Amino acid sequence: MPWLTLDPGAVVPGRGRVADLVAALPPDDVAAVVRWDHLR
Repeated sequence: MPWLTLDPGAVVPGRGRVADLVAALPPDDVAAVVRWDHLR
């Protein structure tokens, strides 16, 4: 998820676009991602 936010066009060689990989995740997995604001 953070990678998608930083580079929406990113591609993982042999796996495909990060956006497509995230879209294929179960919604509960995506919702479980917690933003770490203190790392900015």
